[in-house]
Amino acid sequence: MKLVLEAWRELGRSLALEEAVQKVTALMEERMPLDAVLIRTLDLSTRRISTLACGLSAHGQAPASVRRDLTEHELDRLLRWCGAGEVTHLPPGGSDPLSELLLPDGTASDVLLGPLQGDAGPIGVLVLLAARNRRLNAEHVKLTTELLEPFSSALAATLKVSQLERDRRAMEADNDALLSRLQRQDIADTIVGSSSGLKEVLVKVDQVSPTDAPVLILGETGTGKEVIARTIHQRSRRREGPMLRVNCGAIPPELVDSELFGHERGSFTGATNSRKGWFERADGGTLFLDEVGDLPLAAQVRLLRV
Repeated sequence: MKLVLEAWRELGRSLALEEAVQKVTALMEERMPLDAVLIRTLDLSTRRISTLACGLSAHGQAPASVRRDLTEHELDRLLRWCGAGEVTHLPPGGSDPLSELLLPDGTASDVLLGPLQGDAGPIGVLVLLAARNRRLNAEHVKLTTELLEPFSSALAATLKVSQLERDRRAMEADNDALLSRLQRQDIADTIVGSSSGLKEVLVKVDQVSPTDAPVLILGETGTGKEVIARTIHQRSRRREGPMLRVNCGAIPPELVDSELFGHERGSFTGATNSRKGWFERADGGTLFLDEVGDLPLAAQVRLLRV
């Protein structure tokens, strides 16, 4: 039980899966004869399985990092095994079909395989390679079964963050392409209705622009809150500084502090480098926190001290 709790702690607080897996491998080595611990991801859309993270024991050697494209038949077989949710023990030299699908070529050690599950189904496989000439037993199978949940949670979080980053880059690329077609540098432009319906709004914009006071912009989706924010920036003393927009709703709760306020190297597990937060990046300019109400309440309280 102690090992499982320590695994939850290491896997739950680290932003870097590789580093967390290495720490947990060192903990597991005290309870079972291990050479390496692999996290292999399963991409159902491409029918591809690949190694995402590897933890080595004190004397372990990294196995070949292999990527395998599965046939439909192989994928069906793998999904049926994942659906059972049980850890499989493969002795060395066996001919189990799972070894062909999941293990690096030339693996000649005792192996434990466990399915890793996400909210929508299988997302990967936990692979434990025993030390040379050592054997894994039923007690090791039981312990590995208890570790499937923390490993699944860590992998699911890593995949979610990666997907958010890919979505962000795709949206930025689409935005740049649209601006290019419109022959514009940014979305700031003449505000339609500035001489009629929005005249009162623009009066307020002129009142707050010369100040450094925080401004709350309210409005339904699509009414142009970002356009107003950019207009305030352009009319302020900060117009030569950066104008940064942050979609608060897209920041995972566990990354809010790091994204907004940054961190120093070594401040927590996985902080291998210093990182500037959005507030520091926007220094001398304007920071537009879009959908700020989507932030966790605790994070909103911390904003009051900025």
